[in-house]
Amino acid sequence: MAHYFAPTGTGLGDGSSRENAQTASLTNMDTAAASVGDGGTLYFETGTYTFTADSAFREGVIYESIEPLGAVFDKGTTSISIIYLNRTDHTSPTVIKGISFINYRVYNQAPIGYPSVLDGVKLEWDTASNITYGIINTQNKELDVKNSIIIPNFSDVDPIFDGSGTDFSLTSSTIFVKASAVSANGITVATGDIPSTLKNCIFVSDTSSAIGASLASSATNCCFNDFGSNNTSGGTNNKFEDPQFVDSTTGDFRLRPSSPCIGAGTAS
Repeated sequence: MAHYFAPTGTGLGDGSSRENAQTASLTNMDTAAASVGDGGTLYFETGTYTFTADSAFREGVIYESIEPLGAVFDKGTTSISIIYLNRTDHTSPTVIKGISFINYRVYNQAPIGYPSVLDGVKLEWDTASNITYGIINTQNKELDVKNSIIIPNFSDVDPIFDGSGTDFSLTSSTIFVKASAVSANGITVATGDIPSTLKNCIFVSDTSSAIGASLASSATNCCFNDFGSNNTSGGTNNKFEDPQFVDSTTGDFRLRPSSPCIGAGTAS
């Protein structure tokens, strides 16, 4: 089953089709998720969805932007809210596809064997803040993040990852860390919090000294640039040079034709 949502003021229907999209609210979303059941999809039209409270994404349901990154969930303030995945620890995965999130952090509770999936999403903090849990907090559950863009914006010392445990996969994604306000080596990560699978990713920072974490040694076919002195060598088939984004200052993380990252990934 499927249910369709539109931003406030544009959804006038019951959600039964794109032509009858329903105005999105946390209450409407939860009701629709229960209705579509396991394997059902909630589709979101392009536009901005402003939710000021924490959001729970129901297990077994796919949440998908009709246009990739067209649906933007915006907290609406500079404080941080939480996206809860599989909050009740049921044995069905939560899947989010192509949605852009501003000023949210992810709190995953999917049990081992039923990973929550973030596919082609964007997680961004629009102003510098102490984001407490770093990029992803998985609470030692199972999470699969792929084809995504993650842009944390630090104003204080925090870990890049927290609680990721041994069942966190981060692949084919771009991580651009804004940390110019952080002291040297201020951003860290514990050994046990490094994703168990770290592959085909690009890690870039806007300052070369703030990252004290050592991620390269755990990475395969990744690229690191200005990511601190602990990430200038090591790992498997990694590159340590400018990935040559089109324009990272405006959020355009496409690769220029001359990028050393083109064709440098691995399919295995």
